[in-house]
Amino acid sequence: MRSAVGVQEDIHVESWVWPRTKLSEVRLPEISFDGPAKDVVDFYGTSCEFSFLSDKLYQLLASLDPESIDSREIRLTTRDTSLPFHAVLPTRSVPAIDVARTDIELTDQNIMNKVVPMFDFPVGMVFNNAELGDATNFCELHTGEWYWSEDLLRAAKELGARGLYAVSKAAPRKRVHVRT
Repeated sequence: MRSAVGVQEDIHVESWVWPRTKLSEVRLPEISFDGPAKDVVDFYGTSCEFSFLSDKLYQLLASLDPESIDSREIRLTTRDTSLPFHAVLPTRSVPAIDVARTDIELTDQNIMNKVVPMFDFPVGMVFNNAELGDATNFCELHTGEWYWSEDLLRAAKELGARGLYAVSKAAPRKRVHVRT
């Protein structure tokens, strides 16, 4: 997948560092897939915030939790046709990490002569379920990452969605978060 030149690069969801951007405020890229339409998957994440979803995966999210996403229709051009897709940003941003039950490793790193605080979750993270309620998906305010519930992932799998992969929030990961 590639995008048109000159597209605004700073699309992001709300976090402790960034205010929320609305998709209506940005020019969307032209997106294309070099192969045939049959090889297109249902989820393309361009970053941890901004994603392209097939119409069927978008309809699933919109039917289960319409308030949780901001979206705009877009066309994906393939070698043999054009497909309906949706540019999507999560809109539910919550401080979901239970800091009392999560090991958080704080460090500083010198990046281009600037000290940048960094944090990691060496043994995974625990979410505060009381804060989340029955949310099917959300963006975590500290990490800026988009998380989906097991129920939503199961529904996407039953729908036959392709291109999704999931990592358990409870499992340790080799990802460090930078706070600028």
